[in-house]
Amino acid sequence: MQMFKTGAIAALILGGIALTANAQPYNRDNHHGRPVISVGLGNVAFGFRDGYWDNGHRWHHWRNRRDHNNYRGQSGNHYNDYNHDRDSNHGWQR
Repeated sequence: MQMFKTGAIAALILGGIALTANAQPYNRDNHHGRPVISVGLGNVAFGFRDGYWDNGHRWHHWRNRRDHNNYRGQSGNHYNDYNHDRDSNHGWQR
């Protein structure tokens, strides 16, 4: 009986992990239900159309359109919908 309970618990956990892995929020890159794989953009201090400043005050161009769109769509970020060189400080705000 103990072995059955252990197996049932393991099956529930694995099933929950599988359901969680497949539950993806709707975004511009995933409207066909395809999985989205993206590197975390936690080091972005300020994002712009043409790239971003990281927290170490280094400028980077977006690696691809998907990274740009993912960051732009996050709530609470510091995204500016213009190129960074529009302002005299090139968008650095600290």
